[in-house]
Amino acid sequence: MPFLIIDLRDNEGGDDTIGRLVLSHLLRSPLVLPAYRVESAYERVPYVLARYLDTWDFNFFDRTGQVTKTDGRNWRLPDQPASRLDPATAPYRGRTLVLVGPQNSSAGFLLARDIQRSGAALLLGQPTGGTLRGLNGGQLAWINLPASGVGVDIPLIASFAPGDPPPTPAFCPTSPSCPAGQTRWPAWTPKCRRRGPLSQVGASPELGAAGPIKPCATIRRMSQIHFVGGEKGGVGKSLLARVLAQHFIDAGQPFIGFDTDRSHGALLRYYADYAAPMPLDAHDSLDRVVEAAADDPTRRVLVDLAAQTQSSFTRWLDEAGVADVAAELGVALTYWHVMDAGRDSVHLLANWLDSPGARLPLVLVLNEVRGDKFEQLHASGFLERAQAQGARTLRLRKLPDAPLQKIDADGSSFWAAAQSGAGGSGLGLLDRQRVKLWLQRTQADLSALNV
Repeated sequence: MPFLIIDLRDNEGGDDTIGRLVLSHLLRSPLVLPAYRVESAYERVPYVLARYLDTWDFNFFDRTGQVTKTDGRNWRLPDQPASRLDPATAPYRGRTLVLVGPQNSSAGFLLARDIQRSGAALLLGQPTGGTLRGLNGGQLAWINLPASGVGVDIPLIASFAPGDPPPTPAFCPTSPSCPAGQTRWPAWTPKCRRRGPLSQVGASPELGAAGPIKPCATIRRMSQIHFVGGEKGGVGKSLLARVLAQHFIDAGQPFIGFDTDRSHGALLRYYADYAAPMPLDAHDSLDRVVEAAADDPTRRVLVDLAAQTQSSFTRWLDEAGVADVAAELGVALTYWHVMDAGRDSVHLLANWLDSPGARLPLVLVLNEVRGDKFEQLHASGFLERAQAQGARTLRLRKLPDAPLQKIDADGSSFWAAAQSGAGGSGLGLLDRQRVKLWLQRTQADLSALNV
């Protein structure tokens, strides 16, 4: 069976373990699920209120000893830790479409979120319910009003995603490469009677509540190019490039890396099976990057820009009209500007914001491995300027120097370093655990950025 269509549109939630079981049969590689902060508005429900409420577990009404008071009005429960979902023993190997809509909430929302993050299927339909900020499902009470018989659900907890994203609609299945409300045909769809772009997602007869959806009415997958820069040597550009490479591998996401460092390229050393050298010695040296993305729309392209290459990079962007070409090809571009806590990094950010490269979607990477006090950046006003232009931020968490130095000395990938006996990194039991947790948490932060 080459195609599978899952209609999730009327699913308002339920048991999320069932959703994960379904997803495990679609995955082809493990999926890292992010950690969540969990809060409640109370420690204990007074009896004068509880006597009118019903629920499936009355332990929800008394959290004594299970919560701590926050600085605000809420009480904090134990965080939901990051987790990993592995593929089923014999997963489905065909192509999958999942129909979504505004009624998807709670566990239905979670399934749509995890499907999109994993790339296991294409989402089609209308934006889901919920927001990327988090959920208020999982524990509910309800009350039936005596005169009208109307039932009212009362959420008892709220789960907040890392980074506290804005409360935008959770998942819109429209491709960013298309005009608003339109979508395109992917190369793999079978022949059918309908051809051309769909006008107004959700308004087409195929997308109506009464009509089934055909597998050819779907969304084109976009390739992505990730440029990792920052101009300054030793700021942690190659460290981030290695983290992104490991993230793509762990997510089962096909990718190719290009390393522009002539002397000691990190991608070539630690991820040699996935990377190729790319010295910037000609005006068209970087052309291969766009060609690699255009050749395979399912592939990520990762470029580690060495120190002192920003002028060559921005000249290439400007002279070749790279942003316009990428938009025509349906290729998403992202520039990761890596910074340490020093003054030079602030100056280099200002230069970038004034360069032709400022057209690219920007992620500011605050590398806490190189220092965690970013007062100069906050005082400069350039962080606010970048965010006003749409920049997102990623804090690359601190990892102790000793295990990182051992990994670097051995030339191990992060995965190998975290395994017992793998790679020969010489890490002890707890250092391996530190690396593993650091990588999981960082990958959760990347997933929150939809990387």
